[in-house]
Amino acid sequence: MTIYAFDFDGVVCDSSNETAYSGVKAIAELSGNFIEPTKKLLADFRVVRPCLHTGWESIFIVAMLAKGIDAVEITKDYDHFLEAWLNEHEYSSDYLKSVYGNVRDQWIQGDLKSWLAVHDFYPHAINFIKDLQEPFYIITTKGHRFAVALANAAGINIPDDNIFGLESGPKEQTLKDLRIKFPDQSISFYEDRLPTLLKVANENIHCLNLILVDWGYLKDGDLELAAANGIETISSF
Repeated sequence: MTIYAFDFDGVVCDSSNETAYSGVKAIAELSGNFIEPTKKLLADFRVVRPCLHTGWESIFIVAMLAKGIDAVEITKDYDHFLEAWLNEHEYSSDYLKSVYGNVRDQWIQGDLKSWLAVHDFYPHAINFIKDLQEPFYIITTKGHRFAVALANAAGINIPDDNIFGLESGPKEQTLKDLRIKFPDQSISFYEDRLPTLLKVANENIHCLNLILVDWGYLKDGDLELAAANGIETISSF
């Protein structure tokens, strides 16, 4: 029997537009300034999206794009830009995470329909998951409550406890915990972020298959680098 584990954003759900919209709302909450989420801003955000680690960083991305910083330039030195921006505004990641989460909560509570409407799902991933007879899990850096709401909206029949969100800590630790829970089963983990897979690979978790999907938020060169590191890539389930 195989145990399946899926990253969420970029594997099951395309949340790029929602992440950008939430960044716009968070900036308004922080500074009172409303940035128009134009088609260009959303398109540019999608260019930078592969660099994003967790959702609150969308605040930084939207702010930089609104200043006229070129999207491609941001991707070339993302971590440096992010650190400089945090220092300039004296923001802590915990504070921004709280603001971002509260903005999303207010949006969901006030207008769940419009929040869900700005998400898309990858049909082949949804169909694959719905057809699974084996146990499966979602391991994501999205907050647990948000992942649960979206999984329900997509019609994915999964217990809430099988969704490991941002609060659960690093993905590699969650996969280690699944290894302990299922000592005799193979585990397949599907992810669209190569650095995450490389980090997990360094843990040498027994009988863990790492798969990079190519329909998510990949950077240029990720497919070649995955192959060089012996990580399987797929274009469809």
